[in-house]
Amino acid sequence: MISPPNGQSSSINRLRLALQFELMVALTITAVVMWLDVNYARHAGALWRDEVNSLSMATYQSLSTTWERLQFDSFPILWYLLLRGWVKVGLAQTDAGFRVFGLLINLAILGMLWLNAWRMSRRPPLVAVTLLGANAAIVVYCGSVRGYGLGLMFGLWMYGAVWAYLVRPTAVRWVVALIAAVLACHTLYYNCVFVAAACFGAATVAVWRRHWRVAIFALALGAVTAATLLIYVSTFRGSGEWRSMWVGPGGFEWLWFRFAQAVTLARVVMLPIWMVVPLFAVLGGFVTWARAKDSSQGAAVGQICPSGQADLALFAAISVAIGLMGNILFLRLLNYYMQPWYFLSAMAVVAAGADAAQRAASIGRARRIAVIALTAIVLVWILFSPLRIWSITRSTNVDEIARVVEQSAVNADYIVLADWTHGLTFNRYYRGSAPWQTLPPLPADAHDIHRSELVFRLIQRGDVIGPVLESIARTLHDGHRVFYIGHLPEQLPSERPQSYFAKRAEEHNPVMPVETWRYQLNYTIGELASHVTRIPINLKQPISYYEDLELFVFDGWRPSNVHTQN
Repeated sequence: MISPPNGQSSSINRLRLALQFELMVALTITAVVMWLDVNYARHAGALWRDEVNSLSMATYQSLSTTWERLQFDSFPILWYLLLRGWVKVGLAQTDAGFRVFGLLINLAILGMLWLNAWRMSRRPPLVAVTLLGANAAIVVYCGSVRGYGLGLMFGLWMYGAVWAYLVRPTAVRWVVALIAAVLACHTLYYNCVFVAAACFGAATVAVWRRHWRVAIFALALGAVTAATLLIYVSTFRGSGEWRSMWVGPGGFEWLWFRFAQAVTLARVVMLPIWMVVPLFAVLGGFVTWARAKDSSQGAAVGQICPSGQADLALFAAISVAIGLMGNILFLRLLNYYMQPWYFLSAMAVVAAGADAAQRAASIGRARRIAVIALTAIVLVWILFSPLRIWSITRSTNVDEIARVVEQSAVNADYIVLADWTHGLTFNRYYRGSAPWQTLPPLPADAHDIHRSELVFRLIQRGDVIGPVLESIARTLHDGHRVFYIGHLPEQLPSERPQSYFAKRAEEHNPVMPVETWRYQLNYTIGELASHVTRIPINLKQPISYYEDLELFVFDGWRPSNVHTQN
């Protein structure tokens, strides 16, 4: 037996060690991410308003009610059916049961990353685990009782299933890819772009291989999936009247700002990384494909290296390019006031495609593999401290406020929440006898989900919070207390609302409806209450800034004649 030359043998040994190092780093980062996921499930605590919305939608007595009210939340019907199933089997008797549900979804995302990597290259998903796993937005928002995590898991399954069909285009694999695509889109609307990107990527590879039947079926997979979404046309039409209240004026600049916020929840160092990674994925994928195509022009689709490298590189480059541009256009057309979780699907497209492109590249020298693995270690080390803080962050403190108010307020007192959206959380956890209301005031049976259409109609009126102000005045006049849940200005306003609104109009800076209500409320409280006390809510954990509220108590009637609605 002829032994390889000493130089070649040394190079092979270094390459083997580098691959082993890559595997160990990927396993270590996966273990760290699993710990973060478990930590979040242990500390997230009570459900916050959007999670309560999901739970209410999923547990209506009739599924027809859930279907009719899809317009009031962000997800297709499948998410609510799966959440309903979790409740029906008795696994959600407490909030902890829902946290276990979120934990399982986060762990399933990790599992899907490893499954896809094994399918595509028999190497670990180092890039994807680092970008997605060690990402505060994924840990928190995919681990919450919302459809984002499940949608990402199905989206990643779809991505791997489309590739598996491309490698071996059988009827069974096409059906599996179709099922995954349908599940992905009927769990998270944004996944329609993810599916389109994967299908176009597969069709491009098939056309390059002159395998026309595979290309047609890849595109058909996307078309059939899109056709199943037509059942939601009535849902979108139903929200047409009031959706303008959520539309933002920021355009692409606002999109960029919110995307930057989403990827830098842990540290700002991630912003340039998320800018560079898509560029490298697309350019690197095309370069790998260009270098490998000459030696593999006659090979079958999906054949192992070098043709498999070329196919995977082209698939990754096309899917990242189309997926990222498609997500940007989708969100721009939606034009809502963006939140970080709106970009989770775009993150998944980039991470999955970049990981595939990195593994498709020629292995080359061991140095490249070692540098990527060391970079991943450094990033996770830098991010670990803020990620740990996010993992122990409570989702809300409204449940604790509700408990304190329940123990302190009596029947004759009055409770006001400064924002109607927080009424969902308060309604779930408050069991006291004192009456309460939100701004704007909603019917008692309208605090289970986000009834945007009712709020939109109230915006059109000029006397929205008059009854709330009158209840405050009457409560304080009778010697009782008003409990205020929200945030007060540093100094209660002294300028009458009418003159303040007129001045804002002259400055071409008109107040929004919510600003109007809050100013009127704060002015009335400042005029009527002679004493205000802030009640501390003692929680040792950090609270998510989306629902970290304060509790105040007002008492004492000022005998002056106050015109509360001026």
